[in-house]
Amino acid sequence: MRSEHPIYAATQDFLATLTPAQVGKAKLPLTKESAAKWSNLPGGVQIRNGVQFSDLTEPQLAAALKLARTVLGLKGFDRFQSIRAADGVLEKIRPGSYSSNQYIVAILGEPSRTEPWMIQLGGHHIAANITVKGESGWSSPYFLGLEPESFESDGKTITPIANVRAAITGLAKSLTPDQVTKAILKDSFGDVVVGPGNDGKFPARQGVPVTELSPASQAWVKKAIIAYTGDSPFADAYQKRYFAELGETRVAISGTTAQSKPGDYVRIDGPSAWIEFICQPGANFPDKVHFHSVWRDRKLDYGGFLTASRD
Repeated sequence: MRSEHPIYAATQDFLATLTPAQVGKAKLPLTKESAAKWSNLPGGVQIRNGVQFSDLTEPQLAAALKLARTVLGLKGFDRFQSIRAADGVLEKIRPGSYSSNQYIVAILGEPSRTEPWMIQLGGHHIAANITVKGESGWSSPYFLGLEPESFESDGKTITPIANVRAAITGLAKSLTPDQVTKAILKDSFGDVVVGPGNDGKFPARQGVPVTELSPASQAWVKKAIIAYTGDSPFADAYQKRYFAELGETRVAISGTTAQSKPGDYVRIDGPSAWIEFICQPGANFPDKVHFHSVWRDRKLDYGGFLTASRD
């Protein structure tokens, strides 16, 4: 007897816990329009597909979190949970505007052993779009944001995107003045460019070629790629492909290299890999910055089944 693929099995287990009405909310057709309905903003199901965690019973929520752990991998699931916890911090400041239970899970298409289908997980500051086909899978678009940058929980300091921030900042600061001149973008930015609602809208490739960077800077590029793709159970395949394309990959920046002021921005742009990271003014802590970032794949967002890349 063939064992079921873990993602397929966890999805079926989750759906089996739901009432018919909940299945009607959680399970939707797989179309370009439904796949594109994801966001980094607070707001729950008003701006996302799916069923909201706050509307699930404890057994249903446990099944939803088991599914999240399966499709995100252990590192990705830890990040998902810690970003949810950050919303719990914000909820104490602005009750009703944020909540750690204002997160969703959606199944797009019919879970299948052979045909493509999707799982969406998300809420404020995180959006995961996982496409599955048979034994293969893809994990972009993937949005990460954060406010506050760190907080205390059970006597521990939680820093949900510490490895992302460290890799991006290390890369920016490692550039020489000449490399910064080549990397600098003429535009300033208030947010990521290819965020929600901008599927396929990749700008022309700009910046300093990775091949012109020092070995130390190239190592930071790899660390940044690992920081994002490491949240995927398909990380090895992504890293192999992206590292093989480093000869055609560029790094671009705007603002300063400190990654500590509003408008500080870094981009890694390859034939496939697309990563953006930006510092924004604090929305709830005015004296600090908060972060938005996105990982996309020029060729294989949504597994390449729904959108075509535009170079």
